[in-house]
Amino acid sequence: MNPETTPEPNVIVKSSYTEAQKRANQKWRAKNIEKTREYARKYAKKNYEKNKEILREKARLNYHKKKQRLIDEKAQELKMTNQT
Repeated sequence: MNPETTPEPNVIVKSSYTEAQKRANQKWRAKNIEKTREYARKYAKKNYEKNKEILREKARLNYHKKKQRLIDEKAQELKMTNQT
């Protein structure tokens, strides 16, 4: 084996996706935007129907996290204004 082509053991290669492939993919998606959108809609709908309860639960949890974060930010803001 050639030591120049052998990857180091600690280096993780995430993808063999080249820049040329990336540009070609972006060009194709731009040219076929309706096909791309239709595919995305079908995938999203199918995924939603498949995992409806899980997604609803996730949305509910995210809603409550956001609501709590906003309450905490408001309380922090009031605390800062009262200190001055």
